[in-house]
Amino acid sequence: MDSGNPPAEEARVPRERPWIARLWGILAEPRAEWAVIETEEDTIRGLMVRWVAPLAAVGPVAKLVGSQLFGRNQYGADMRPPIQTALTEAAVTWLLTLAGVWLLARMISGLAVYFGGRGHRTQAMKVAAYGGTAAFLSGGFALVPRLEWFEALGLYSLYLIFAGLPTLMHVTRRKALVFTVVTLLATIGLTIALTIAVILSKDSFTPEFPDAAYNYTPP
Repeated sequence: MDSGNPPAEEARVPRERPWIARLWGILAEPRAEWAVIETEEDTIRGLMVRWVAPLAAVGPVAKLVGSQLFGRNQYGADMRPPIQTALTEAAVTWLLTLAGVWLLARMISGLAVYFGGRGHRTQAMKVAAYGGTAAFLSGGFALVPRLEWFEALGLYSLYLIFAGLPTLMHVTRRKALVFTVVTLLATIGLTIALTIAVILSKDSFTPEFPDAAYNYTPP
């Protein structure tokens, strides 16, 4: 007789949360959402493809579109970079962001042991991927140059990571604060390295344009 209960195998693997529900949950109720995330079976590849890749594109695409619509203020004037330069910068930024998230996850997994936690690469990827949600979305403000300072809202990701470390990496809340600071320092180092890489890549893979190639709008 069917009791109406799901098979043990199905009960052990939680259903994947709808994308919008996950987005709202991690931003509005992070502690409760981390508890759900901790029980989910996932893969590093799945997290990168399903979550990190689309969200990491928000900032580069917004900056690309914004640079062509509104230009960038340089030397007191609005200058629109050549489309090839803007496309190269967006593509390189996106790819390097993916690499940065992957590296950050590896560091979180490795550091967890030193803070009395458990090193686990997939769980660490969850922290890096979902914890970076606010930072990814805040990149959308790059669409309008005058709103770029709102990108500081991305710092909310620090709290998301702080809230997720005890649940996913099994560190105490007291150690989670120090763990978050160390993670922040690692993120800053990665960000500086990636920024330099974007600048060098943009100059290397795009041809030199004369000043006349820029759409110059007097102030």
